[in-house]
Amino acid sequence: MRKTLSAEQKDQIFRLRKVREDLGLSQEEFANTLEISISTYKKMESYERRISLASLMKLHSEMNVSADYILFGEKTEQQKAWTDVLNCPDTDKMIIFLRLFQYFTLNKTDFFLPGTIRQMEWKMWFVSSKRDEIAEKEPGTENISKSDWGLSAL
Repeated sequence: MRKTLSAEQKDQIFRLRKVREDLGLSQEEFANTLEISISTYKKMESYERRISLASLMKLHSEMNVSADYILFGEKTEQQKAWTDVLNCPDTDKMIIFLRLFQYFTLNKTDFFLPGTIRQMEWKMWFVSSKRDEIAEKEPGTENISKSDWGLSAL
């Protein structure tokens, strides 16, 4: 006799499927990542089988997916921030990117070689080319200053 899953367990499987689809993976690829058989994974997606603790741990270690998200629908701060970034206009995404770029190149020099004149020239070129590119797509942004981009140090 087959045991039916509760509504809560079905929600967990729905979130698991959403993670797989958002990653663009097939059922087989996802099953391989979780180190389970494809038939076991298909049973999970068809609500015939619960997700195992081992699969939750693998999701976390291999894909940085929180067990809290799968089990309870709770997103981590990082997941919430990423969702916000994905839902903002491209201009805002570029500003965020450039600010992160500045942060890592100016403040986290261990990520890159020590700052050189060549790197600074590249940064200046990159910022000006991206600013021009966005100005072409989004009228009214051509007068955005370096400080608006968070790049006043350049």
